[in-house]
Amino acid sequence: MRVVPHVLYSMKNKILLIETILISFFIISIIFLEYAKEILLWNNFWLNAAGNILIALASGLCVGVVFELFVRKTQRNETFEIAKLSKELEQAGFDQYQPEFKDFGSELKRLLKKSTIIEMYLTYGKTFFNQISPELLDAFKRKNCEINIFIISENNFFLSALANLWSKIGDEYNEAGLKRKIQETSSLLIRLANTAYEGKSHADVKIFKLQHNPINFSFYRFDDYLIFCPTKLTERKEYRAMTMICHKSNSNDIFNWVLEELAFIKNQSNSTIQIFPDQS
Repeated sequence: MRVVPHVLYSMKNKILLIETILISFFIISIIFLEYAKEILLWNNFWLNAAGNILIALASGLCVGVVFELFVRKTQRNETFEIAKLSKELEQAGFDQYQPEFKDFGSELKRLLKKSTIIEMYLTYGKTFFNQISPELLDAFKRKNCEINIFIISENNFFLSALANLWSKIGDEYNEAGLKRKIQETSSLLIRLANTAYEGKSHADVKIFKLQHNPINFSFYRFDDYLIFCPTKLTERKEYRAMTMICHKSNSNDIFNWVLEELAFIKNQSNSTIQIFPDQS
C-alpha cells in the first residue's frame, strides 16, 4: 500500500495532538497530587510514587513533543520533498539513469527481442549496429513487428559541423570519414533487411536518412519504453553520453515529447529519404 504525503501529515498531527492531551492530563494530575499533599495533607508512599511516575511520563512526552515539533518537522519536510520528486519523475515517465550508453546494452537487446514497435534515431551507429546485428536480424525477421531506423544523410548540412568537431580526435572523423561510416552503416542495415525479407515472414522494416534535421539527441523506442541519449558537447572520447530509460506515462512525458518531434519529421515531405525498401 502506498502512503501519500497528506496522509502521513494527518497521522503525524493526530499523534502530536494525543501527546499534547496526555501531557495536559499528567500536568493537571501532578498539580492535584501536590495540592493533596500540601493542602489536604495526603502524604504517603503510594501518593509520592504516583506523583513521581506522572512527572517522569510528562517529562518524556514533553521531550517527544519538542522532538516532533523541531526535529521530525525537518525530517517530514524532507520526506514530502522526496515524495514530490518521486511523483514528478513518475509523471515524466523516468525509470533509470546510467552514466554510459553501454550500460544499457543487455537491456536494449532484451527489449529488441520482445518489442513489436521499434524506432531508432541516431547519427549512424556503425559500431552499435555491428554489436547488435544478430538481435536486429531476428527482429527484422519477426512477423507483426514495425521497425523504423533513422540515421543522418551524407548530404545533411549538419554533418560538416559534426566533422569539424569530431575530426579533432582523428582524420577518420573528418567529413569524408563520417560519410564513409554512414555508407557502411547503411550497407549493413540494408543487407540485414534483405536477408530478413528473403524469408516467408518478416517485419515491416523501413530505413531512412535524415536530410535536414540534426541529431541533438539519439533515442531507441521499444513499444512503450524509450532509451534517451543526449548528445555530448565535446569531442573527447573519455566523455560518455549519459542515458535514461523512460516509459510512456502521460501526454506530457519524455516519451511523448520525443515521439511528437519524430512524428513532425515523418510528416515533412523532404526531411527524409527512404533507403529501404528502395523507393526508386
